[in-house]
Amino acid sequence: MNETKQGAQSLLGRLFSFGMAGGIGMIVDLGVLRLLIEWGATPFVARVPAILCAMATTWLINRNFTFAASGRSVRNEGSLYVAVAIICAILNYLIYSGILLIAPEDFLPEIATIIAVVIVTIFSYLGYSRLVFKN
Repeated sequence: MNETKQGAQSLLGRLFSFGMAGGIGMIVDLGVLRLLIEWGATPFVARVPAILCAMATTWLINRNFTFAASGRSVRNEGSLYVAVAIICAILNYLIYSGILLIAPEDFLPEIATIIAVVIVTIFSYLGYSRLVFKN
């Protein structure tokens, strides 16, 4: 098999795995968000720990299944991952908050979460693949 075809298959595999990691992260995100809202937190407060739990989940999955080893120590790789994730989390939170502030009052926080996550996914993939797990 030529290098171009192998590269395309590798990219598709990474994208699939990244999508699976993101899907699992979104389930964690939505679960924590709903749990905290049920316990009395506002949607704005509940979103912060929900994002953090999703971030930790996706880092573990991406580190072990999506990307090749970066060659960095776990500490350095984790620090870079957190830096990219914080930028993406801020963007995610701003989109989420904006939607909740302009949407009708009965707009579900879960729908705002899904919209924000979908928009930020491309940024997170580029950050993780080009900065964190780059060989």
